[in-house]
Amino acid sequence: MARIRKNPSEENGKKIWRLGKYLRLSKEDLLAGDSRSIISQDMTLDNHIDNLIRNGEHIVIAGTYVDDGTSGMYDSRNDFQRAIKDIENGIINGLIVCDLSRMFRNDADQKQYLEYYFREKKTRIISCILPQLDTYYDPDRIYSMDVKFQGMTNANMPIENSLKIKDKLANRRKRGLFVGSFAPYGYKKDHDNKNKLLVDDEAAEVVKDIYNWFVYERMSIRRIVEKLNTLGIANPTQYKKEQGLNFKSATDNCGLWSESTVRNILTREYYIGNMDQHHSQTIFMPNRKKVVKLDYEEKDSSELVENTHEAIIELRTYELTQKLLTRDTRTAPTQKHTYLFSGYLVCGDCKKAMIAKKAKNINYYYCSTYLKRSKTACTKHTTREDVLTEVVLKTIQLQVALAVSLREKVDKISKSEKINKTSKRIESLLSSNKNALIKQENIQDNLYIDWKNGDITREQHNRMRMKTEDKIQQLKNEGEELQREKIQLESNVQQNNQYLETFCRHENITELDNKILIELVDKIHIYEKDKIEIKFNFADEYKLTLEFIKNNK
Repeated sequence: MARIRKNPSEENGKKIWRLGKYLRLSKEDLLAGDSRSIISQDMTLDNHIDNLIRNGEHIVIAGTYVDDGTSGMYDSRNDFQRAIKDIENGIINGLIVCDLSRMFRNDADQKQYLEYYFREKKTRIISCILPQLDTYYDPDRIYSMDVKFQGMTNANMPIENSLKIKDKLANRRKRGLFVGSFAPYGYKKDHDNKNKLLVDDEAAEVVKDIYNWFVYERMSIRRIVEKLNTLGIANPTQYKKEQGLNFKSATDNCGLWSESTVRNILTREYYIGNMDQHHSQTIFMPNRKKVVKLDYEEKDSSELVENTHEAIIELRTYELTQKLLTRDTRTAPTQKHTYLFSGYLVCGDCKKAMIAKKAKNINYYYCSTYLKRSKTACTKHTTREDVLTEVVLKTIQLQVALAVSLREKVDKISKSEKINKTSKRIESLLSSNKNALIKQENIQDNLYIDWKNGDITREQHNRMRMKTEDKIQQLKNEGEELQREKIQLESNVQQNNQYLETFCRHENITELDNKILIELVDKIHIYEKDKIEIKFNFADEYKLTLEFIKNNK
């Protein structure tokens, strides 16, 4: 039986070229304004192939390979890899592209493939546009300077495009426009304006539940995750898929919720109506892209735009959530809710957190140093929760009564014809700060003269100058803080006084709960012999309120 050649290399004495057409367009090309669509690339290739055929070449299109929306910098291009496999299997013996940037956006890859791999496999490479290239007619052209230079240019082009895209997106974010591919969970994109967010009623109810469970029912994040999964509520990734969106995530978890997902919902300002974007950035690596989360300090505050869309969560609830997230509210595996004082209690001696334990249906708190580290480093500081609750409640009732009394005095002062908003204390401190600053600046100026006159050495000058610079900066910071305190005293004591508003809201308090603790209490220090010290929120505003009243006796 005769052997049949699947892909003959010649016919009637002519070389048969089984060409593969390779077309690629990345998202960066589109966003950067590149007009070379897949269709226009295909038309260019067909025109070039027609010219080759008219010149007498025997060409067969043996494959078309398309990587649409894929960067040329990395080997993750599926159809490019398919083309390489077809070369290995002898299905194609040539590739034709519009230009080398379609095939390579990495000069190292261009060198590897053009100068080594394709030559070894005797694969013909055709580039239709500058730099024009056909390795069948001019195999040494791959070593020419214009081809090498174009490779370097192509390698730099994605980075340039990326910078252009980042600049465009940053400008849109600063204008309060949503630029993400998918709306955050709880919202959906406006069909008429893709940069605007609308509330997704179904998902928004889940978001509200998460906040309420965390703040007002004091459920830990882990317990919230368990409850969501027990109720069979689809996680954000699965929910988007159910809505028909082509959303993919590396951490899908088969539709189950995770702690990181819940924590993300509890921290994003989207839910109070602010456009909260740009939490990560893409860094180009030699062989891959790396997405890096931005730290709080690295974020551009100008990109956080307030009141851009309808809020799902009230501002007050969101603020209480952020306070709670800074506290240690972890629970034992058998505990569904956090203890009442979890995250509030501190050992008055070693300053470490107190740990809750239950014995005979009574909750106790102990010093964590004593229980976990060393019995000699600290003592138990044992406190019963029911006793502590009674003490804290009575103390809060006294503080609320005081706030009500102070509010009456502030209201009475506000009705008078002449109100003194200045503070002798602050004015005196500002004056002292100014004089001290002038003195230090004069010392610094005289140091240079002393050095030039030879009274001190260069080393002494540098050492003393550093000390005075530190002192000057310290005085400037103190002055700025005094100015802020002065402005607050002049503007906030009568109006928008958070201390008075918050404490007076609980004028008829008869029972202690999580919400009251979050709003009013900062820390509770527990000492031996039943000594308790409660530090309340709004301590600075409380002092300013007293000072305002004192100045207007």
